[in-house]
Amino acid sequence: MSGSELRETVGLLAVVASLVFVGVEIRQNTAADQREAARQRAEVINAPFLSGRELPEILAQIKSVDGPDATPQRFVDRYGLTYAQAAIWNRHLSLVWRNVEADFLASGESSALDGRVRGLLAAPDIQLFLQDDRLGGYDADFVAFVERVRDSSGN
Repeated sequence: MSGSELRETVGLLAVVASLVFVGVEIRQNTAADQREAARQRAEVINAPFLSGRELPEILAQIKSVDGPDATPQRFVDRYGLTYAQAAIWNRHLSLVWRNVEADFLASGESSALDGRVRGLLAAPDIQLFLQDDRLGGYDADFVAFVERVRDSSGN
């Protein structure tokens, strides 16, 4: 191999390495953007419930006529909350799980995420929240991860 061929080969390898590096950076940035977008969507959906009292009170009035949803009613029954308070707590827990899901979707399984889920699953209010398949609207791989953690922790 001549000197010019060697330089061309080294240059080609440098270009390929640079492209791989750029590809990895783009992938990481995309994952971070997706995680942040998922968090923002969840916050926008839940903000009216978490930032004021009017919407939860309206929901409580509607549910007094239509009948309560099971999850908030469990919080009312167990903790003596008003239905409006229970609706707020339900939305809060939904936001917590959406944030965990966003981290899972962006970064996949990790020991840190496993520990975070174990901590959540140990709380009695989380157990009430998760009854009736509350993670049914979440990503299937995320739900499977939570179920594996739940099964291995005995919760």
